[in-house]
Amino acid sequence: MKFAQAFVIASMSLGVMAGCRHAPEVCKSDVGPISRGLTNGWVCDLPEDLPCQTTCEITGERQRSEPGTVGMETMKCCKPQPGC
Repeated sequence: MKFAQAFVIASMSLGVMAGCRHAPEVCKSDVGPISRGLTNGWVCDLPEDLPCQTTCEITGERQRSEPGTVGMETMKCCKPQPGC
């Protein structure tokens, strides 16, 4: 259990959680989050997944883009952070 916790903390310190991937297109035209400084777009497997230890806002959901994969993924706009 401690190994898993250490892995999660190490992943977060590196800037990326396992369930999220960078998606710049997510925040390009979403004026609300951009006006609050949330300009980095991410797509996450679960709403609880965090791409970084920074402020994020869920902006919506979309169908998964991988062929043969069923379900939704969560779109988020986050504050920029070095190394994230």
